[in-house]
Amino acid sequence: MNGDTTTSEVLAAWIQFVRRYPWWTIASCALVTAAALACTITLLGINSDTIQLFPDDLPARRNHDAFIELFPDLENALLIVIDAETPDRARDAADRLVDVLSADRENFDDVYLPGGGSFFEEHALLYQSVENLDEFAENLIRLQPIVGELEQDGSIGNLASLIHRGLDDLEMEGRDDALWSDILDRVSRASVEIYREHPIAVSWEELMLRGSAIEVAKRRVVVAHPVLDFGAALPARAPLAAVRAASAALGLEPEAGVRLRITGNPALTYDETIA
Repeated sequence: MNGDTTTSEVLAAWIQFVRRYPWWTIASCALVTAAALACTITLLGINSDTIQLFPDDLPARRNHDAFIELFPDLENALLIVIDAETPDRARDAADRLVDVLSADRENFDDVYLPGGGSFFEEHALLYQSVENLDEFAENLIRLQPIVGELEQDGSIGNLASLIHRGLDDLEMEGRDDALWSDILDRVSRASVEIYREHPIAVSWEELMLRGSAIEVAKRRVVVAHPVLDFGAALPARAPLAAVRAASAALGLEPEAGVRLRITGNPALTYDETIA
């Protein structure tokens, strides 16, 4: 009963004040509204960084922070995984994609191919063991005659002649060489599919590295640092769209023997948000 009386008295006093000072009341309400609006604009906003949603002491958050401390370059990077039928095609697809995305300064701060570039193209063998290099040298010696001949004349006629001579030599020596069998299989497949929209090329890199411990990489991973807008609901929308548009423009599709996938924190967050 006393509470109801107090509330009634306060409301009555407020009504009397409003009736006596209407303009002061309007001015005060307008001032408070303006102050609230200013606070809303300056202090409130959207932060779509999902990592910040988790407490710092959560085990998963601690593991994430420890990983980022060791690999800060990967915190908000897009990892573009390219798989192809041959190492030559995978490398070519990755190099072309890096060139296109590197020129898009609106959506990417930096784009690079780990283990790629002119330095590794020229000096990668320096990082191999002596045993691996010995195996590679043996394969190179065996293929050197055919590679040298093709460098002078790369026509299909010359290739057929070289294969014929090589098989004749094997028959005369009475031995079986799996390398020539592999060459025949690859040339046969490439010849049959030459009239396809995306024919298959013979990978001499695979042939020269065949049987050695040096990895034949048919997968390349491009690292792209996107420009993220954490004030938007989908901060990685524009960079992901740029990657897909570049991939389509370059013809990096399964029909061409190339498969492209995107992962990394920004891509995973995007998928989780729209799911």
